[in-house]
Amino acid sequence: MSIQQDSESIRVTPARARVEELALGPEVLIDGALYLECALTLSGRIEGEVHCRTLIVETDGVIDGRVVAEEVIVEGTVLGEIYSPKLILRSCCNVEAAIYYRDLLLEKGAFFEGKFRRCNDPLSQILDAAEDAA
Repeated sequence: MSIQQDSESIRVTPARARVEELALGPEVLIDGALYLECALTLSGRIEGEVHCRTLIVETDGVIDGRVVAEEVIVEGTVLGEIYSPKLILRSCCNVEAAIYYRDLLLEKGAFFEGKFRRCNDPLSQILDAAEDAA
């Protein structure tokens, strides 16, 4: 696995053997952008952007920023934006975000504040948001 880091982002690229999942424990704090070609399970804290295939934010996990993934399961805290075709907000989650999704499962007891926007291709909404900001 190779890890490239600059002042604002970290890009993790699997080596010859394909990494299917990366787990970041409660002792991990990342400030910046994280780009993964695999699934991520998070118990730590990320302040910035997360781009990955599948994201599981465990009960102790916190993301303050933007999430972009094919599938997102939130048991912990997400503040910011979520772009995902498949989103599951578990009963123990705390989400304060703008959410762009295609399929959504919201369990009884889940805390959500923000806006939902259903769309066929949530990942394309990132480009629209970037154009609006410019």
